[in-house]
Amino acid sequence: MNKHCDSLPIDDFIDLIEELGMKEKEVREMIGIERTQFYHWKKKGRIPTKYYWSFKNGLAMFLQEEMIRKMARIGLLSKDLIDELKEESK
Repeated sequence: MNKHCDSLPIDDFIDLIEELGMKEKEVREMIGIERTQFYHWKKKGRIPTKYYWSFKNGLAMFLQEEMIRKMARIGLLSKDLIDELKEESK
């Protein structure tokens, strides 16, 4: 059995983080791990697949929310829709 089948190279993950301009702390908070865990992944050279996908899902939500904020700021969303989104998020 391949012990790496449920993990990905950490270098690919770190490259993605850097390309996005994110800090390691932000990423750790997004996927719910401590600094020591991230250090162990770096040392082993692998990240468990479940954390990689957790990061990607969290990132997708963050980017969608950011896009909505920017659209609202420049007036591309109606006030009614903004109010509706606020109510749904409560």
